[in-house]
Amino acid sequence: MMMALAPIAYASETPRDWNEVDAEGRFSIMAPRGTTFSRTPGIDSFTGVFQAPQFAIQVDYGLHADRLHRDGTKNAYVERQITVDGRPARLVAALIQRGSPQYFVGLHVPDVKRSSSGPIGLTFTSVVAREQDLAQVEAAYLSVRFK
Repeated sequence: MMMALAPIAYASETPRDWNEVDAEGRFSIMAPRGTTFSRTPGIDSFTGVFQAPQFAIQVDYGLHADRLHRDGTKNAYVERQITVDGRPARLVAALIQRGSPQYFVGLHVPDVKRSSSGPIGLTFTSVVAREQDLAQVEAAYLSVRFK
């Protein structure tokens, strides 16, 4: 039996009790209290993770940031064109069927800034166990501010 994925939630305003969490001066997001950012090893990008109490957001910021093209591991794929901090972006969500269902939500901003090698992009990805957590992750994504 294939499960359906509700359309991507339209997140309301950022909760008032959320704090700004900085990614080493490159950008920041609003996130629940207790959220931290830490760098992770990357080959040619600035990579890291925002670790919140209910979810984790993987970060890829660079020339080769994942463009979030649909792959065969995800079902019930939905996509929405949005604007994040004045820049065009794409928000995607999908159902992952591996044992217990999980929910994938990603954000790709293809042109944050230009370098001599081309456009620098930003990709956020997160996998959550409960569909209701998608709106909270989306609210964090929509709050990104570039420095």
